[in-house]
Amino acid sequence: MSYEAAGKVSKVEPIERISPKVNEQLAANLTLMDEMGGSATPVIYYMDDEGYLQQQQGAPRPDSLNQIMGRCPRSVEPRPSSQCRHLIK
Repeated sequence: MSYEAAGKVSKVEPIERISPKVNEQLAANLTLMDEMGGSATPVIYYMDDEGYLQQQQGAPRPDSLNQIMGRCPRSVEPRPSSQCRHLIK
């Protein structure tokens, strides 16, 4: 069961104190997101076919995943579907 689905029955407790190192990394990530114009999570940055930086804010629609992630490479050996799960054929 996922954390979100567990709701009030979740045994996950919030930490009481964030370490300075983790807090510093979170602040750096927030600054970078702000500088790059991100206002939603997740934010995915990728290069398009013409070499331009693109931004996808929020969860991408399934039909956008091949463009963002690239197609799963074809090989002589069949690949387990789990290796290409993030792509739509």
